Amino acid sequence: MGMFTLRCNSAEMAQKLAAMLQPGENLIAAVYATIERGIFEIGSRVMLGYIGITDQHRLIGYKIGMIGETPFTTYLQGVRKLRVKKGILNQYIVRLKADNLTLNCSISRKAGKKFPDQSDYLDMMLPILEMYQR
Repeated sequence: MGMFTLRCNSAEMAQKLAAMLQPGENLIAAVYATIERGIFEIGSRVMLGYIGITDQHRLIGYKIGMIGETPFTTYLQGVRKLRVKKGILNQYIVRLKADNLTLNCSISRKAGKKFPDQSDYLDMMLPILEMYQR
């Protein structure tokens, strides 16, 4: 995964997630995450990604794999199942199921020098996610 993390940084994350915003929508918080690969996705078990929450409570993001990138989006109001729990290594595990998305990811408080605001943005994101836990 080392060669893929070279291109991942907060500027790229902001650019990619900003391109997914709808007119009049703003990004509240965005974090770097490790995302479990879906059953039908080719490659290793985990991939890198970006996850953001907008002021319209829409979850947006990108899965970054060896072959390409896959954007995803869903409104938190329409989520059927959402669980946020603290892991043993001070990371947060997010499991989400919606009609159009299944997401299992791990978000660490520290993501290195390339993501200096990771902990602050995670603190902004967690209360919103916890509001929709089911």
